[in-house]
Amino acid sequence: MGKLSDRLKRCEGCAADRPLAMFPIVANRRYRRCSDCHKPRSARRSASYYRSPEYKRACRARKAAAEGRIFRPSGPGGKGQAAGYAAPVTFSSAQLARAAWAEWVAKAPAEWLAAYSAAQVEAKRRRACQKAADYRRRFPERERERIRKYKHSNPERAAAWGERRWQRIAQQADGTVSAGAVSALLRSRRTCPYCRAPITPETAIIDHIIPVALGGLHGMVNLVACCATCNAAKGARDFEAWLAMLKPRDRQRAERLYTSRFGPVGQGVLV
Repeated sequence: MGKLSDRLKRCEGCAADRPLAMFPIVANRRYRRCSDCHKPRSARRSASYYRSPEYKRACRARKAAAEGRIFRPSGPGGKGQAAGYAAPVTFSSAQLARAAWAEWVAKAPAEWLAAYSAAQVEAKRRRACQKAADYRRRFPERERERIRKYKHSNPERAAAWGERRWQRIAQQADGTVSAGAVSALLRSRRTCPYCRAPITPETAIIDHIIPVALGGLHGMVNLVACCATCNAAKGARDFEAWLAMLKPRDRQRAERLYTSRFGPVGQGVLV
């Protein structure tokens, strides 16, 4: 056997062949690192460090780097197993689609972008209107209570709105509306012409088929008795828009009512 200075051993720290004498012996076991790579006890970390989240994150980061992955901590401070994870460096089809869309939009003409933005705003407005209409149809009592509270809290606006409405009615009246004619109209119907709900003279409400706000005539030819729910949902909508909100069975019945008085729907008739 040769001298210790002649025998070599590969160091796990620097991966160099060093003389065996450079590897200290502790408890009859020789270190795997040479004295140059082995840290003295004063430079070592405490045992608590190797149980801390910081050490666990460092281990995950090293493992991710060795596997060609990106290490993303779960949050500030990271605790336990939620301290971080190694995510593969890949992109989903949705991410690729968004990136392609963003690249295309960056090169799109300004005119197209302006038209697209306007269309998006209009679509958002229509969705909001449809959502509000569905809510009014589902909860008519809540909607009426909301309107009542609003009018009570804003008496000036309510009075101004009522004044404008009566002015339009006075300007667009043909003189055929009277208390007797309205009473006879309320007694003549037993079901709502829009939803077929049963109505009575006490629960029925007079509705303008073509809203007065859209130029409809305040005359008996333009009046019909309906339920309170349909009257609130219809509001000042154009009759074509109102037909689109009805069920197919009820839509045919309402369209026959309109045709019998004003002709085919969609001709823009203002009586």
